Amino acid sequence: MKGIIKVDSNGRITGSIKRDLPLLVEPDFSIPECKNLYKNICKYMSSKPFNNVTNLEDIEPERISLIDEGLSEVRALTSFRIAFCDIDLINDDGYKLKNSEVNLESKSLKNLFDKNKSNTVLVTAGTIGDAVDKRMEIYKKTNVSKMILINSCSSAYVEYLYDMAEKIILEELGLSNPSFRFAPGYGDVPLDRQSEIFKLFEEYKPELKIELNEKNFMYPVKSMTGLTGCIR
Repeated sequence: MKGIIKVDSNGRITGSIKRDLPLLVEPDFSIPECKNLYKNICKYMSSKPFNNVTNLEDIEPERISLIDEGLSEVRALTSFRIAFCDIDLINDDGYKLKNSEVNLESKSLKNLFDKNKSNTVLVTAGTIGDAVDKRMEIYKKTNVSKMILINSCSSAYVEYLYDMAEKIILEELGLSNPSFRFAPGYGDVPLDRQSEIFKLFEEYKPELKIELNEKNFMYPVKSMTGLTGCIR
């Protein structure tokens, strides 16, 4: 199956997958993904990492307040969309994707798929849109501290939304046992594989609104691609 889903600032899902229950966009510290969201924001801000945090009360109120302020601004600017397709994985003298030009020649990917016993790959590309980039350009000239906050929050937030959306897509497609989500630029997988991934989503380009430059970097900046090994 190939498709695209969009998530507005209230978590309402539209597109190829229909859900009455919205995606959780307001952080809920009782679920692991939200805890990781806060941890990642601190990591990107190069501030003291969270260790063994189980409750919001374990974190300094000033830091929580600052993060919440940044996340609130980022959520208001976010227009998340993610394109996806699941492709059979063939192990024939090296891993290949059935009827696809995406090159999987990589020791890192081989180890990943071997360990996971994958027979399918979920290929994805997503973004939170360019409004965050534009806001950071303003802060770069007027408020550098705020720029750092928004940059850190948006970097972590796109990962959070991507994780949450991927769980919905996997459930919809009947895929289980997802591996670590690998992307061009990791390990020995070169960035030029980005263009091969985006060829899969050519028909969604007007909706996805992600561009690659000559060095295969994505714009909007807060965009991601993924190769996730799964079992069908």
